[in-house]
Amino acid sequence: MTLIAIFLTLLLVYFIFKLAKTVTAVHAHWQHYFDDFTYSSQDFYQSIETIINEKEIPDVSTSRIDYSEGGMLSANREYVRVEKGKIVFDICAAPFAKGFFISSWQGELPDFLQRLIANIPFVGLYIARSFYTKTYYQLDTEQMFANAIHSSVLEAIKKITDDMGVRDLTELERQFNNIGRK
Repeated sequence: MTLIAIFLTLLLVYFIFKLAKTVTAVHAHWQHYFDDFTYSSQDFYQSIETIINEKEIPDVSTSRIDYSEGGMLSANREYVRVEKGKIVFDICAAPFAKGFFISSWQGELPDFLQRLIANIPFVGLYIARSFYTKTYYQLDTEQMFANAIHSSVLEAIKKITDDMGVRDLTELERQFNNIGRK
């Protein structure tokens, strides 16, 4: 009985940890597909991490994170995660068909207390918005972080296209797509 309780506790801790690292709100997305092109995902990830470190963005960390491709039992795909507080970028580079794609997702990690307060009937949403409204400074900092990471992705791509003789991205292809905030 004790072993079952320990197992269930460990399983619960695992799922809580996994949820804490799962993006709950996507704010922006960018992607590009390079037709008839191959490149190493690991080399791209190393390049992006180097560029980000060289920018010396305060309070930023990078790590690798796996997302399942379809469900719990499907294969995993590795992403580079760039974090600054609750704001994260998950950057993917991988082969697709006869080409190669790069994508980045800007999202926000969950704040369990905020979600708990927001679910209080009748007044929760009002209270959560009152306590968790972001200042202009916070919003500016998040936007500068987003611009710095997106420009890092584009810089890494520029290095690849220059080295391999591939056409550079057009201005339209470089644009970041803001999805919006909740």
